[in-house]
Amino acid sequence: MKLETLCGGVKPSCPNLKSREAFIDGLFEAAGQKPYISVSYKRNLCNGTKPFTVEQKSPLRGRDNLQSLTTFFNKAIADTLVTNVIAAFGIPEKDIPDKNALCSALAHQMRLLIDSDDEDVSDILTVEYQKTKNAAPTDNAASQITSLPPYPGDSIYMKSKWRPVYSVGLDEIFEHTWVFDNVGTQTWTGRRLYFSNHDEVRPRADSNYIDIPDTPPNHSVRLTVRMDARSFEEKSECKWIMIDSEGKDCFPNSSQFTIVVDVTFQTGI
Repeated sequence: MKLETLCGGVKPSCPNLKSREAFIDGLFEAAGQKPYISVSYKRNLCNGTKPFTVEQKSPLRGRDNLQSLTTFFNKAIADTLVTNVIAAFGIPEKDIPDKNALCSALAHQMRLLIDSDDEDVSDILTVEYQKTKNAAPTDNAASQITSLPPYPGDSIYMKSKWRPVYSVGLDEIFEHTWVFDNVGTQTWTGRRLYFSNHDEVRPRADSNYIDIPDTPPNHSVRLTVRMDARSFEEKSECKWIMIDSEGKDCFPNSSQFTIVVDVTFQTGI
């Protein structure tokens, strides 16, 4: 399995990612870092005329990215086209396709491509798909069911960096900007970003709630928060979530709005 094979099997079923370069950008960002390569190279990387090199893989290694990759595939692949992806990879399936299992398998396949120095790696899609689909019901499986968006057809595509890490000094004030698209079928009305673990971490925001303007499908949102690192040396995950007017988490168990703040004493400042 090469990267071009993975792209060729998935990209045609991602209607909201209009170009090959957009697909590569989203895939790499979900893996941990946006690729610093030309637009033409991204296109050629997707179709296999340029290699997926160790130099490109190195920044993506050692990252906790299985969940973010799974989320990327889950949001990119249209629900109505899951069968097409299953067929493209020749995954045996006589029952209703399991999208969650498919996206988990794709995430593991991408992780294998990243971790290997070779361009061509073993095809583990069928094994991983069956492993996830046939897993015995557990508390974790129940949590996957409850983690589905509460609004049918609701979907988001994060254009800014996933889980950015800010290395800052004591008491430093900094800003973070999220840029994301409504790629679902729901119009976002009365929604806000909420700093959900503000009482568990030391960094502070100028407000724990940020209003999201009414956003119909296929429109973008840009929001900025001002953060205070505070005077404690530690690394914190500041977990922001999108909530509706009743305070319900719109995308449960998603970390796409999380900001990592690494506070250290910096000499010479």
